[in-house]
Amino acid sequence: MRPTKKAPPPDGQLRRSQMLTNAGPGALVDLPHDSVVISGTDSWPKLDGTEIDDPRLLAKIQDFLKRPNIVLRKPPTPKDPKDAGAVTVPIHRFPNWFVVDATEEDVHSDGIKRRIVGAGAVTRTKAGWVLTDKSDGVRSASPMRFVRACARGHLDDVPWASLAHKDRAICRDPKLFLVESGTGGDLRDLTIVCESCNTRVRISALAMRDASHPILSHCNGRTPWLPENNEPCAGKNGEGPLPFRLLVRNSSNAYFSVTQSALSLPEADPLFEQAFELDKAHWLHAQTRQVFDTLFGVPTMFAATRHYGAERVWAAIEARRNPAAVVETPLRLPEFEALYEGYRPVDDGSHQKFRAEAVPVPALLADHLAKVVVVPRLREVIAQVGFTRFEPLIQQKDGELDLEIDTAPLGNANFVPAVENFGEGFFLALKPDVVEAWMKRAEVHETHLAEAHASGEARRGGRERPFHGIDYVLLHSLSHALLQQVSEAAGYAASSLKERIYAFPKERCYGLLIYTATGDSEGTLGGLVEVGRRLELHLREALRRMPLCSNDPVCADHDPADARVGRFTHGAACHGCLLVSESACERGNAYLDRAVLTETIAHSDFAFFPRSFWES
Repeated sequence: MRPTKKAPPPDGQLRRSQMLTNAGPGALVDLPHDSVVISGTDSWPKLDGTEIDDPRLLAKIQDFLKRPNIVLRKPPTPKDPKDAGAVTVPIHRFPNWFVVDATEEDVHSDGIKRRIVGAGAVTRTKAGWVLTDKSDGVRSASPMRFVRACARGHLDDVPWASLAHKDRAICRDPKLFLVESGTGGDLRDLTIVCESCNTRVRISALAMRDASHPILSHCNGRTPWLPENNEPCAGKNGEGPLPFRLLVRNSSNAYFSVTQSALSLPEADPLFEQAFELDKAHWLHAQTRQVFDTLFGVPTMFAATRHYGAERVWAAIEARRNPAAVVETPLRLPEFEALYEGYRPVDDGSHQKFRAEAVPVPALLADHLAKVVVVPRLREVIAQVGFTRFEPLIQQKDGELDLEIDTAPLGNANFVPAVENFGEGFFLALKPDVVEAWMKRAEVHETHLAEAHASGEARRGGRERPFHGIDYVLLHSLSHALLQQVSEAAGYAASSLKERIYAFPKERCYGLLIYTATGDSEGTLGGLVEVGRRLELHLREALRRMPLCSNDPVCADHDPADARVGRFTHGAACHGCLLVSESACERGNAYLDRAVLTETIAHSDFAFFPRSFWES
């Protein structure tokens, strides 16, 4: 019996989570002997690409992409884990220029030079790409590490031959070389030379940004990861093509995934629905929030639903009157309400996606905290809607995606990649009266942070992002202080923890959730739940570290408006005190200041927590 022929092994392997972060459609990926771009969703196989059910997140993404028929689907994986070649996501070779690995001495400088050739001059072998030259024999070659791209994500090869000749016509037999005159890899030490006519251009000159006369020309809309391979490079507001910029294909700014996430909340509580119907005679008269607050303040009204709280009852009224308005509600506001109220499903042995249990607020925290909730079970769904290059997309304060942003397309398929993760966490809510009273004391500091932020946005160029507010800085800084402490006490690595900040001044909702969620296991260690039950101990220990930093006085004295430093979104915050792993922070370690939490050696007049709290 003849042995069956095995499928050839794939060029590389990726986890599902990577397909939504650094290796999604349009991402440049280095393989052992090649450089490729991941294909768009149009070319993805559908085997085992199961759909994910999350109505709230799906409605938001459909609204953002203006595609009402789109669904959420997991990236494809083989049914048999041992058969790695059964399911593959297509890839495309990119770039189409190569550099010969063998070096030669450059007679015009003290450096070395390498030959630059096009894709037509090289051949793919099992060991990689090779150049066959009649005079020098077979020599290995590697993909060129420089490409050009625009901020909207379009991607193209650099026309090295025409750039090397500048404004002159390309010579009849161009011989291009990459000359390295230094040892540090600085762009100023790299030069593209045509030895046939002795013309040259420095790589550093190509990296210079001039929007009116870009050296690399304006974007042609190339999308090598999509079947069409090009689209008009135009903004949502009618702007023309953006200038091409030089991009190092394996650099950290070559691909920033744009994702939206949501916690899966429990379905409607039948007991609440029954109580809500009993109070129908009352809420029918509540045409506005002001009228509702007045009616809810009457002890004899809303008797059946009063114990559920005003926010939940009003949300139910709005949903009943205008179901379409649910899409307009920020994803995180219902999350805050569900976490605040707590939800413990009937233990019938079925799979549960959400479970939250309120625990007593410690006496020492009673003046500042309104609620402490442990979350033994949660489900987070993350979906990718696009990507950017050069600069990451910073979501809005409420966690929503900005409808005005320009993201590169993933493809024209009827789905977007998504994953579901399961985990645990703990939630705390600050008392709104205390937060609002503190915000009045911190008005001067908020103004200073807002002005520094505006200055940084003006220097950055492009569309200015609004300042998140001092309430967000408070909650975000508190979250990072807890993340530093929790990573040592809960049994989780710091990089596996996450945060969700809930700052809604209009609704008077101020809270934070620290959680962990992974896709490879549906179990939890229980460490974060235990932290939530002993929050007083961990919060006091976290705040005890904040008055002094190992980088003081430099850290405490940092002025966010100082253009020489360029840290416009930080107050007293550095790697010695508040900065955490990038994967744990939802804002890229921005909007942080430990001076809003406790006294520092530079500030003492607007700390949220008094000295007696963390010193006792």
